[in-house]
Amino acid sequence: MKRVDKGGREAGFARRYLIYRLAKAAPEIIGKPATVAVTGTFADLCTSVALACGLPETGIAKAIPAVVRELRADQAKGRWRSIS
Repeated sequence: MKRVDKGGREAGFARRYLIYRLAKAAPEIIGKPATVAVTGTFADLCTSVALACGLPETGIAKAIPAVVRELRADQAKGRWRSIS
């Protein structure tokens, strides 16, 4: 596996970073915490912002639950990761 690894950032880095930052700011933006649901206000926000930033819409719904769980784990441990 080491031979195949070319290094660099993981696929979808920009998308994951965007979702993480939006999840962190969700209470101020939409008035409630981000949810792991792939539909709803937070998912619509992520899709809209990603499209406005020129990122593809594909994969956002699949990434939301994992990123929101990651944020919750970081918050429970009392840490803030600026880049996921």
